[in-house]
Amino acid sequence: MATFRMSPIACRLIIAQVWRLSSRLDSRHATAMHLLQSGVDITVIAMWLGHEDTSTTHQYIEADLEMKEAALKRMDAPSSKPVRFKANDRLLAFLEAL
Repeated sequence: MATFRMSPIACRLIIAQVWRLSSRLDSRHATAMHLLQSGVDITVIAMWLGHEDTSTTHQYIEADLEMKEAALKRMDAPSSKPVRFKANDRLLAFLEAL
């Protein structure tokens, strides 16, 4: 297998290009998240990002934990207390026989 060596200058140039690209993507993501949190419709955000389909933009909704927490707080509490399951003797005997 041939080895490939790169000069230190070439390494620095590649790292700089990757850094610039990642910071642009971070900026796009942060802006999209701010728009979403401000109540902008997902279709508008998709157009702004240049996505052809809103399913691509849907990842921003999945990623926003604060919005999930706010939605959960708006939900009504269950009207009944949770009940712990208690297995009957027949089920326990069956499981013991396994």
